[in-house]
Amino acid sequence: MSKQLSLLITLLTICTYAVAGNQSLWEQGNLYYQQGKYDSAIYSYEQIEGRNTNVYYNLGNAYYKLNNIGGAILNYERALKADPKNNQAYENLYLTQTRINNRIQPVPRIFFIRWWNSLTQSNLANTYAILSVILFIVLMVYYSSKRLGLFDINLPNQLFVAIAAMCLIFIVLGATAANKQVATDIAIVMENNASLMKQPEYGNSSSLIPEGTKVNILKSKSDWYEVKLPDGRIGWMLKEDITKI
Repeated sequence: MSKQLSLLITLLTICTYAVAGNQSLWEQGNLYYQQGKYDSAIYSYEQIEGRNTNVYYNLGNAYYKLNNIGGAILNYERALKADPKNNQAYENLYLTQTRINNRIQPVPRIFFIRWWNSLTQSNLANTYAILSVILFIVLMVYYSSKRLGLFDINLPNQLFVAIAAMCLIFIVLGATAANKQVATDIAIVMENNASLMKQPEYGNSSSLIPEGTKVNILKSKSDWYEVKLPDGRIGWMLKEDITKI
């Protein structure tokens, strides 16, 4: 028991120091930012462990002040991944994207794809999980009461099937939304005029991709990623030129 208590005290001490250290770095970064020392602010923010949406947002602002478009967009995107309701990050992301030279315009999405994406936003995962659990409990309580004869309740078969179907739909929507929370197949181009190759090999590039462009990673091979650009083009880029969100 004494060893367990000692271990618990040690863990609590470590957690306390970590929290205190993060708070100190946060305040130090904010002070540097207010003083216009954006490089130092970035250094402090990036030392914070377990960065949240506020830290990523401030990082994005600091990179923006240094005209580092890739770093700003990357951190605004990370802020939104941590909290899709961060409206300030949305606004600053949009503003930063307007500064991308020769920006690649995305292909307009079909209406039902936009509709599906809005239904499966990552921040809705918990909501769908709760709804599916509630409906499942309702179904189980009704089924058990019928079997045991506890309640004289007769739901129409169509209603029972509809509730079961809704439960299944919420499970699918929740799983899709949760998957978006951990998805790592989206990345930001960090180098200006990064080369897009037809094959994973060095040589003359087929296109030059501007810094700050968001790409979908399709697969990996050695030092290369096969990526899909916003306009639908597919090619290979060096891993060192892009960073996953």
